[in-house]
Amino acid sequence: MKRFACCVLTVFCTSIIILKAASTSSPGVTETEIVLGQCAALTGSAAALGTHMSKGLKAAFDEANAKGGVQGRKIRLVTGDDGYEPEKCVDCTEKMIDENGVFALTGYVGTPTAKVAMPIVQEMKVPLVGLFTGAGILRQPVQRYVINIRASYDDETEALVDYLAKTGSSKIAVLYQNDAFGMSGLSGVQKALDKRFVRAQYSGDQRRISGNSSGFSRCGCYRGALQANCGVCTRGKSGRT
Repeated sequence: MKRFACCVLTVFCTSIIILKAASTSSPGVTETEIVLGQCAALTGSAAALGTHMSKGLKAAFDEANAKGGVQGRKIRLVTGDDGYEPEKCVDCTEKMIDENGVFALTGYVGTPTAKVAMPIVQEMKVPLVGLFTGAGILRQPVQRYVINIRASYDDETEALVDYLAKTGSSKIAVLYQNDAFGMSGLSGVQKALDKRFVRAQYSGDQRRISGNSSGFSRCGCYRGALQANCGVCTRGKSGRT
């Protein structure tokens, strides 16, 4: 997470330098500090992701602050818990902008939460940088105030299916999480399969983080996870892979 956070920091450093060169002011930026906001799952089923993202950001920002900050300004991160729930994310995002007056938002975790935060930042013209999701809705069409750092789910699932195809897998099944997160992964797998004129032998959904993988028995496979959103299993000529 710290490496990811360092990429985020690079984006913010560039933004502050541009602001200074243009001699403009911005909410959340003073002569001494830059205030950033984060809404992420600190409790609930996805707490590990949100907690480690927050720790990674703080580690990178602490390191930067120890070296003088950004153009002499120290970075202060304000973190809120959205529990990986869209409704809570809306409240948290609005609070970060209206009450905390942040310069930008960062470190969001999850597609369902990012989906509801996106229209808010577009309306309020507040940058949202470095989300921990590869969902296509954040990329197409291009969102002016959303800055992605990680690869898309389409890119990741393309690489996965390409590997399976090259290693001789003849059957592919998909188990996806039944929300915006899982649907993004499923869409990526389907696109990759369509390119190769291959059809999934079984496609089933589960409730969010339920861990129910019984449907995989229909293709005689075990579950292989692609992150948390889309499980893929295969069986090739030599047996289970």
